[in-house]
Amino acid sequence: MAIVSVVVLVSIWTPSSNPDIFIFSFTRLAGIIVGAAAFLYFAASIFSRALMKANNILVYFIVTTVLLHEIVIRSFPFVLNDAAISLLPLKAYRELAQKREGNTSDMIEGKGLLYHWKPLQPSLTNPKITADENGYRNDRAPGQQIDVVVMGGSVTLAMSVEQDWATLFRNAGVSAYSLAMGSYSIFHHRDAYRKYIIEKGIAHSNVIVTLTLPNALNKAISYTHAKKAGKNWPTYLEPRQTIPMDGMGDYLPWTIAILNKVPFLLVQEFRTIRRNAAFPSVDINIDYADYAMHGSGLILTEVPSGWPLLEKGMKDLAAMVRKNGAKILFVFYPSISVRNLPYFDGYEEQKAAIKKNYRDTVSRLEKIAASQGAGFFDLTPSVQKAFGRELINTTPYDYHLNQRGVEITFEKIRSVVGF
Repeated sequence: MAIVSVVVLVSIWTPSSNPDIFIFSFTRLAGIIVGAAAFLYFAASIFSRALMKANNILVYFIVTTVLLHEIVIRSFPFVLNDAAISLLPLKAYRELAQKREGNTSDMIEGKGLLYHWKPLQPSLTNPKITADENGYRNDRAPGQQIDVVVMGGSVTLAMSVEQDWATLFRNAGVSAYSLAMGSYSIFHHRDAYRKYIIEKGIAHSNVIVTLTLPNALNKAISYTHAKKAGKNWPTYLEPRQTIPMDGMGDYLPWTIAILNKVPFLLVQEFRTIRRNAAFPSVDINIDYADYAMHGSGLILTEVPSGWPLLEKGMKDLAAMVRKNGAKILFVFYPSISVRNLPYFDGYEEQKAAIKKNYRDTVSRLEKIAASQGAGFFDLTPSVQKAFGRELINTTPYDYHLNQRGVEITFEKIRSVVGF
């Protein structure tokens, strides 16, 4: 067991993507401390017959418990809820998730860090949506010339609605092609644009890229770390692991895979609870719904290390678009906290901090875009105004758009692009 403890220590002694203390996250530092303590204990046990006997009993109990748990969840996977199956090895998770939806085909495929839906596959969450031959949300393959390429993450993908921005463009007589995909970073947008537009020789005049912060900052960090470490898209999409298991994740016992990811999720839950405890729920003054924002919405999440990476990705993409004779428009979409700013009273200090962060963010993005001859448009005023009148999101607690929200934001973007 002392040797196992050393192996664990060596495995987790790597810098974290978002460090909290020195170069480690709270989760990884806790793992290092526990591993070091375990090593010292088991090393000392060598010199104690009583401790050796106790260790044998402990190891027997742990191994037996893990084996029994593994047998049960493998034999009766229905005992695992959706949250639990998300902690399984990626291959097992995908298979179980698809079977629960009555579909046994793969949902996602890709190469390297670039991924997309399986081509010509209907969505599990919205069967009215089917992937095109490239694996993106379009009802047709792109022709050799299109007016608009639409890119973004889950807000742009808009899985809860039947008509996304690209569809609305097409309905208006503007040829449009969507390369939006959930959890894409700015570097995924760049890579998808290169592969499916530039390399296929598709002429186009406009590119629209939606950015939601701090998500875009975190995803730029995750992509960069994965790229430097030679990882692929399944690793990029998986929840963080306490002990890195790259290359063998799909072969882990399910129980070990769950235990390996639980510490990170527990830390995240603890942070959420602590943030919510810092402030009570905040009543949002809108007429059409009773809605109170979680207190954590008043706490800023800043990711300074992500800015140089996001800037690089924006500049890379803008340069590619410019080289191909097209125009690019970066669109900023607000967080829930920013969206809610006009609609709650009190907490003046927190509101001032959120406003300042929002202004600084928009100013910084605008300067990056301008440096590349790119356009920039802030959807925040439009989203705030519309949210005060009617529900434009899937729920007041979510920032993803419903059909009405997609239509309102589309009209704003369309007027900026000029179609």
